[in-house]
Amino acid sequence: MRILVINYEYPPLGAGAGHATQQWVKQWLAQGHEILLFTGKFPGIGFPDQHANLTVLQVVHGRPLPTRANLFSFLRFLWNGWRKLPRWVKTHRPDTCLTVFLFPCGPLAWWLKRRLNLPYVLALRGGDVPGAEPSLAPLHKILAPVRRAIYRQASGVFANSQGLKDLAERHDAKDVRIIPNGVDTQQFFPPTSKSDTTVRFLFAGRFQSQKNLAFTLTCMDRVLANLPHAEFELVGEGPLREMLMQQIAQLQQAKRIHLLPWQSPEELRKRMSEAHLLINLSLYEGMPNIVLQAAACGLPSLVSDVIGNREVVQPEKTGWCLPLDRERIIETATRLGRDPHTLIQVGRNASEWVRSHYSWAQSAQQLYDLLVSSDQVGRMSK
Repeated sequence: MRILVINYEYPPLGAGAGHATQQWVKQWLAQGHEILLFTGKFPGIGFPDQHANLTVLQVVHGRPLPTRANLFSFLRFLWNGWRKLPRWVKTHRPDTCLTVFLFPCGPLAWWLKRRLNLPYVLALRGGDVPGAEPSLAPLHKILAPVRRAIYRQASGVFANSQGLKDLAERHDAKDVRIIPNGVDTQQFFPPTSKSDTTVRFLFAGRFQSQKNLAFTLTCMDRVLANLPHAEFELVGEGPLREMLMQQIAQLQQAKRIHLLPWQSPEELRKRMSEAHLLINLSLYEGMPNIVLQAAACGLPSLVSDVIGNREVVQPEKTGWCLPLDRERIIETATRLGRDPHTLIQVGRNASEWVRSHYSWAQSAQQLYDLLVSSDQVGRMSK
């Protein structure tokens, strides 16, 4: 089967959605399918994946940083897609299309459907769904007619969590399926041992408003004050880096809070292997890859009880899922920091659970089945 994949983010650009796309592509290539990938390019950074059955069209879309997009980069990606995609698709003749994100990728798939009758499946990832990110509500209101048109023309729509599915169906989408993320257990695996003297808390992800990092830092400053032998690391990149540096400098426990740049998968696994508890107090999530990766490394998570998070943490068994209540979070993190042996045991449970429930092979097969059905729909309509 020849599959067109549209995603403006693909490693080393972007984060969770790009990583998921890369994993699906790897699985399909291993099965002998042909993949046509339309994605973004950043000057000076080469494309990481090479395969005889992988054909790539990259466009520069004006991202300020590899890990950071903005409205201008969305619009430029759309413009380049409208200019270049139809001719490219006519040349390579894909059977079906996967488009990742309602915006900015969805309009391109919709245009190819209207112009070339190419069926497409839409992947919803989080902020592209109305209601997931309150700050985007005005933009979603403006784009509502476009969103509804994309939904109507799609042969299939899927989300990576039950919460995101419910939210999408509340805002126009119909019959949204669930195809969860997976985790690469060959890349992320637990350590043979872990220190029980210095307790390490870890955040890893984008430094953006969704991650609720100002709130997280105020909580962790008080947690560290209660735990003289604990540290907190924040690993990532994003538009809030400067603000976080300024906030950390004003905290009482600033010397024990470390702001680190984004890490390679190997370096991130090492950080996770040394840590005792992942902190992810997001305002919303699609399905957080970082929590799954941490669990595979034997690292339990303390997460906010929001869409996405609550589906990848089993309370008290593989981690802790709490409302965004400052005092309760501080009390729980302090109690856990005083009991590293419990954290290590829960981490073992998390590793066993994620390995048995989240596989990229299973995720890719479910998505392939959906794409096959969309291809059949497309053939019937020709």
